[in-house]
Amino acid sequence: FYKKEKCEVISINSCISKILKKHGKIDIIKIDNEGEELETVSSIDKKFWNFIDCLNVDGESVQEFVPSIFSYSKVGSAQRFYRNE
Repeated sequence: FYKKEKCEVISINSCISKILKKHGKIDIIKIDNEGEELETVSSIDKKFWNFIDCLNVDGESVQEFVPSIFSYSKVGSAQRFYRNE
């Protein structure tokens, strides 16, 4: 049997905000949250995108929610978005 653990769940925006306050930018975000990728990516606040260099997402297509400042590639279900310089 599996042991159940309680954990705190925070929003993607809260997480990004905390990282930016500490580091000023984000090199890469990897999202693989079992079918909730679309909801997660679509909820990223527009003010954060200029501070993210790369986004990797496994699952359904999220391309329509990623700004055009990113280039896109896909292999299987893995999507990668690189911020254009």
